[in-house]
Amino acid sequence: MESNKEKELGRPDILLKDDDNRRAIIIEAKKSNNESDMEADCDRAISQIITKKYAEGLYGYEQILCYGVAFFQKQVKVKKM
Repeated sequence: MESNKEKELGRPDILLKDDDNRRAIIIEAKKSNNESDMEADCDRAISQIITKKYAEGLYGYEQILCYGVAFFQKQVKVKKM
């Protein structure tokens, strides 16, 4: 597991790598100002994964899953790319 380690044009919040099975998970998290912003913040997190090219440095991985996560108080919303 890596946290905030620089990848391509930035740093994903969380990067999990399963070297044995050649899988990786990229998680980008955002703090929402209210419950109604959570959907848009998940989309913004996924957009950041794409524009900052976080997955491009993961050569040889057969499966790369990307998730945008938004938090508001004790609520969480997760969206898969």
